Amino acid sequence: MYFHAKIIKLMSVYQKIENESIKGEVMENALATAPKIQDEYQRAQAILSIVPNLNGQKKEELIEKALESASKIQNEYQKAQAISDIIPNMDGIKKELMEKAIDIALRIQDEYLRVQAISYIIPSLDGIKKDEIIGKALDIALRIQNDYQQKQEISYIISNLDKTKKDEIIGKALDIALRIQNDYQQEQAISSIVSNLDKAKKEEFMEKALDAASKIQDEGMRTQAISSIVSNLDITKKEELMGKTLYTRSRIQEEGMRTPTTSPIVPSLDGPRKEELMEVALDAASKIRDEYWRAQALLSIVLNMDGAKKTNLWKKALDTASKIQDEGMRTQAISSIVSNLDETKKEELMEVALDAASKIRDEYWRAQALLSIVPNLNGQKKEELMEKALDIISKIKDGGMKTQVISSIISNLDGTRKEELMEKVFDIASNIQNENLKTLTLSYIVSNLDGTKKDEVIGKVLDATSKIQDEHLRAQALSSIIPNLNGQKKEELMEKALNITSKIKNEYLKIKVISFIIPNLDGTKKEELMEKALDAASKIRNEYPRTQALSSIVPILDGTKKEELMEKALDITSKIQDEPLRAQILSSIVPNLNGQKKEELMEKALDITSKIKNKYWKVQVLLSIIPNLDGAKKKNLWNKLLKLPLKFKMSIRGRRQFCLLFPT
Repeated sequence: MYFHAKIIKLMSVYQKIENESIKGEVMENALATAPKIQDEYQRAQAILSIVPNLNGQKKEELIEKALESASKIQNEYQKAQAISDIIPNMDGIKKELMEKAIDIALRIQDEYLRVQAISYIIPSLDGIKKDEIIGKALDIALRIQNDYQQKQEISYIISNLDKTKKDEIIGKALDIALRIQNDYQQEQAISSIVSNLDKAKKEEFMEKALDAASKIQDEGMRTQAISSIVSNLDITKKEELMGKTLYTRSRIQEEGMRTPTTSPIVPSLDGPRKEELMEVALDAASKIRDEYWRAQALLSIVLNMDGAKKTNLWKKALDTASKIQDEGMRTQAISSIVSNLDETKKEELMEVALDAASKIRDEYWRAQALLSIVPNLNGQKKEELMEKALDIISKIKDGGMKTQVISSIISNLDGTRKEELMEKVFDIASNIQNENLKTLTLSYIVSNLDGTKKDEVIGKVLDATSKIQDEHLRAQALSSIIPNLNGQKKEELMEKALNITSKIKNEYLKIKVISFIIPNLDGTKKEELMEKALDAASKIRNEYPRTQALSSIVPILDGTKKEELMEKALDITSKIQDEPLRAQILSSIVPNLNGQKKEELMEKALDITSKIKNKYWKVQVLLSIIPNLDGAKKKNLWNKLLKLPLKFKMSIRGRRQFCLLFPT
């Protein structure tokens, strides 16, 4: 170890010295130290650290010594490593030394290390000798038991081939690759061979490689191997080779061997025989027992279908997909086929797809299949197929799944039978047990209704809503229904909605619905409904929601009964105990006071205001009253207003602001 370290240090010093005389002394010292190293591997390494600094005869002598040390190394891994370190320094060295290196490499007992050592030498060889050594290396590689090591050596040897005997050696390498048991290592070996083929015997080897790759047991490895081969095929015999592979694989009875792995082959099919080979691929795919790979094969075929026989191929694909036992896989296969159909005989194929979906027992997967089919329904038979889809949905018990598919159907409904089908949708939705899901579905139905039967269906939806036990959900449903009431029966339906609302016990929810009803009131019964709305608001026990209800009702009061209703609103307001809430509602009522009784109602509002003890809230109401004063009693009201600030303490700034409200 000491002498090895000494040489490394001497070589480091040697690199820095410029004086040739001193350099010579350092080199002599290093050369004299090297033989003293007992460990053969370290001696070889030490010599190799000297070699790059020499040339000519001295260099050859040292390399010979390094090779001699390497030949005496007992550890075969170190021996192979030593050879790999020596070889890069052998440029321009006499052939006898290269022969010696080859001889040392061939004496290594471990077959993998022997081939590895030879592989280090091969790039430095040329001509007949190179072919001879490569032949020997392949013979040794053939005897390697470890699949990984065998694959590694094949890949390395192939990458260093010259054109001389390339075809012969590649043929031999391919034979070795075919004997590799491990699917992954075999795939890697085949791929490395294929990428190094040239035109001379390419087709012959490609056919052999394709045949070998198609026999790989592991589906994934087979796919990768075939993909690498297909990507290197020339156009001339591409169709013939791929066709042969498809035909061969489809005839084999053994399950593992029969699977053709169409995924990498099908996308590369083109030319006059494409349709024929597609049919073969479909036939082969239908025989794959592994359902995952059958589905993958189908998908690759479906994505590449075209030509005159396309419709027949689609039918075959759907038939194959419908026979997949695993319902998840079946659904995925059907969905991928449906989403790629074109308009040619689409309706006929969609009917087949719906039949296949109806046979799926698992409700989740049946719903998923329908969700992929429904958006693709169109053409003359669209409504007929939609009705068929609704029949399938009606048998789904899970409310969540049912809701999802109903929403998809509603979004895609149009045409002459829309109203009829919407009624059918409602019938299905009304049977959903989960009230939350039922509410969502009913809301979605209403927002998509139109035509002559709209009011009739909304009436049914309101009846269904009245039966919802959860008040939050009932309120939610009403809030979504009310903005859609605009037909001939609007007033009747509004009244119905108001009656349902009046039965909501939760005051906050009641007011929330009322706030939706009020802006949508019009017509002959408006005043009557407004009065009912005020009555409903007055019965709200909690003052906050009662205030909110009044605030939403007051701005839209009109008609002959407006003043009467305004007075009623003021009476309700006067009973509110909470002063900020009373001030809030007064501030919203006052700007809406007009008509013959305006001054009288203003005075009433002022009286209610005068009873507010909190000066801040009293001023807030006054600020809303003053801009609305007019008429004969104007001066009297002003006098009352002027006296109000004196009855309670007000800041100077507050007084100034108050006074500014009056005209000069």
